[in-house]
Amino acid sequence: MERALATRRHTGLAVLFGLLLSGALTPAAAQLALYEDWSTDRIAPERWRVFSLGASASVYEVVRQIADGHLHHLLRVYGGAQDDLGTQAGTNAVGFAQGGFTAVQWDTAVHGYLLQGCPTPGAQPSALQVDLRMQLFNDGSRLGPDDVTGTVDTRVRLVRRSDSGDPPEVVQAIGLMTRCNVPDCSTRDVLGEVGLGPVLVGQPNTFQMFWDTFRSRVDFQKNAEPPVHIGYSVPVVATLSARTWQVVALAANCTASPRPFAEVSATLDNILVFFP
Repeated sequence: MERALATRRHTGLAVLFGLLLSGALTPAAAQLALYEDWSTDRIAPERWRVFSLGASASVYEVVRQIADGHLHHLLRVYGGAQDDLGTQAGTNAVGFAQGGFTAVQWDTAVHGYLLQGCPTPGAQPSALQVDLRMQLFNDGSRLGPDDVTGTVDTRVRLVRRSDSGDPPEVVQAIGLMTRCNVPDCSTRDVLGEVGLGPVLVGQPNTFQMFWDTFRSRVDFQKNAEPPVHIGYSVPVVATLSARTWQVVALAANCTASPRPFAEVSATLDNILVFFP
């Protein structure tokens, strides 16, 4: 399994979204400022918050470190062996201490993965997910401080499933917008999903995500490809500021052998943001 971290770097302290932001912000306002390039040896608490690494007995390997100027996350999870239903999930995440930005650009790559699924018909596949997520707003549906019903978030996700028909070196990138439909957000409504195309294992790609509050939509872009967007019609009652990058491994539960597992290695780098 390839674990080497890429060394390709993107320079510059600020860039413009170009067409992604045209018409919504002036060129001066559209300028992005450097948030993090991992030029230090340690994760800075003034810029980052850390989360549980998935405190499940099924999480067997976790890495979070800065190496070669990148933030490197690795995660390995095993599925349960009691039945053939559902998955065991582990998350390795960092949150932005300075949230609330409406536009973000970053480099990310999946450097390696291993996925063992379950042969039982109807069992869920094992999978990997690498997300940069922006929690945008609540639509007024929540009834108390611990109720997140109506919370809308958006993300760029790199995803690969054990039952994928793609070549092994390919991971798919998507843009996604969801709404929590229960108080604990254990289930969500999908407000929209757009394909951003395939990315190659070991190859960093530059992604952009912009919450266009004027047009009630989120724009997504990969590298220099044309941007695509997802619109929404639910009301914006309270804006939210949580922003997170996370690596997720989901391993299928299975009574058959070999025991399913999911392992993924990914990096984050060159993060630029815009605060309105």
